[in-house]
Amino acid sequence: MMQLLEVIPKCLLVALVAIAIITDIKSRRINNKLILVGILSGICFSVGIRGLTGIIYSGSGFIFGFVLMIVPFLLGYLGGGDVKLLMMIGCFLGFSAILNVYIYMAIAGGVFSFAVMIKTGELKRSLIKIKNQIVCLIYQGNIEGIANETPLVQSSIPYALPIGIGLIWYWVCGPILNTVL
Repeated sequence: MMQLLEVIPKCLLVALVAIAIITDIKSRRINNKLILVGILSGICFSVGIRGLTGIIYSGSGFIFGFVLMIVPFLLGYLGGGDVKLLMMIGCFLGFSAILNVYIYMAIAGGVFSFAVMIKTGELKRSLIKIKNQIVCLIYQGNIEGIANETPLVQSSIPYALPIGIGLIWYWVCGPILNTVL
């Protein structure tokens, strides 16, 4: 019975993340109702498996998912749906697992973004801008002259895909970091 109670949440989580990936690719949005269902399901399964300590388990994953994603969100690298998706995954997996999923997700997202930059021709523009910023910094002591230029990357990617890849990668390869929680 306990094994079934541990398999069902994983299957549900995979289904929820798959739906999020599909909608993110199609419409560049992740449905809030999907996230809410996932958050509540993650908490319920966690309590069912761990008892009342499941609330702390899910809550720590939820909060840490937010903490990990808020800076990239505020810098404009991710959308709000991406933040909420990792928070939802945190409700299922808890604190230490969400940190590992985040690391795998960041690697997958970096590779995916790099590929998109090559395909769209933005890699060359970005490297030139970085070179110009370094030159200005060295010779002028600041980058004010080029700080208001167009952003380094003009296209964006549906980040639910790297998040999903990070989740599967974590399950296949195991933790990168072993944390105490």
